[in-house]
Amino acid sequence: MIQIVLNTERWLTVIEIDREILQFAKDGDRMAQAEVFSYYKNYVFRSAFFMLKNEDEADDIVENVFFKVFSNFVSFDMTRSFHPWLSRIILNETRTYIKKNRRAYTNQDFVLDNIPSRSSETKEKSQQIQRYMKELSPKDRELITMRYFQELTIEEIARIVNISVANAKVRIHRATKKLKQIIETKEEN
Repeated sequence: MIQIVLNTERWLTVIEIDREILQFAKDGDRMAQAEVFSYYKNYVFRSAFFMLKNEDEADDIVENVFFKVFSNFVSFDMTRSFHPWLSRIILNETRTYIKKNRRAYTNQDFVLDNIPSRSSETKEKSQQIQRYMKELSPKDRELITMRYFQELTIEEIARIVNISVANAKVRIHRATKKLKQIIETKEEN
């Protein structure tokens, strides 16, 4: 039996910024907005780079994401977590960027080899997973990325991709199962 351990380190995990700072930023306070930007810019960049594998394009996404965040802050519900809302904007902006630039992302590379690792064995496994994930559909890669690398909850993922929680569970399960089958097939050969 093969157990899939995508990454034991929390490389994309983000701790929520202080709610008071978010409220000030939402109210238009420029210093609070600068703090939100400073706090989340690396997370947004890593997320975009993870999907695009291009630093310049990831920088463009960062710019677009924060423009959207600050332009649409009024619609953010302060009773909810900021992280899933931000993740949804990142996903939408990345998808829009891909469509607008008509780049072929069928060979989309996820840069798992850039994930910090404590040992060469972990890095080697990350590189293997990177190769295997190329064989998944973009939607399956997105789900696996959100669940196992960004460590979002099923409920957060459901909100981000605009599906029911039950559907999110099924799709994540199927994507994980597909990845497991790919790994098993490749390792048998």
